[in-house]
Amino acid sequence: ADVIVKPDWLKKGLDMLSKKYSYIGGPIIIDKEKVKNISNYYEAHYNPFPVEKFFENKHFFPTANVFTTRKLIQNVGGFDKRLQSSGDVAFGNRIKTHNKYKTGFIEGIAVIHPPRNFRSIIKKIARISKGEKDLYKIYPERFSSLKRSFLLEIKSGAIPVLPNRKEIFNSSRMKIFFLDIIFQY
Repeated sequence: ADVIVKPDWLKKGLDMLSKKYSYIGGPIIIDKEKVKNISNYYEAHYNPFPVEKFFENKHFFPTANVFTTRKLIQNVGGFDKRLQSSGDVAFGNRIKTHNKYKTGFIEGIAVIHPPRNFRSIIKKIARISKGEKDLYKIYPERFSSLKRSFLLEIKSGAIPVLPNRKEIFNSSRMKIFFLDIIFQY
């Protein structure tokens, strides 16, 4: 990822690893100064990186902001080469199953991530959906909750399919959304 880190980010992360942590991650914050369009606005306000929730609920940190030790990788293995996406999820889950490593979310090691454009958001959704499908296919016992993927939810009608971009921007709901944004700033 093309993240920006504070000058003391590496030192803080390494200090935490030397204090008996084996696997840590921190916040990934969208750079609001780079918000230039509605897709960027969506990213900046939707928070595509709820890292603390990822850690608490799914036991992983996104690769944009993670630290680990060589010893941990030697003992549990690295990323699964069969996964083009969601390798970080499989890795974190595997660490959790070993249950002998000190892991933690560290607020003080935040990184700044640029907001994505519309095309990049769509690509990310597709990539993560494929990654989740692959996780379930490779590790059905560990990722049974992923049996019903995002794309299957769309296909079943549980999640409505968005119309094309032209229809979105011409809809009255979107115009109200834009007006709402304008009057907030």
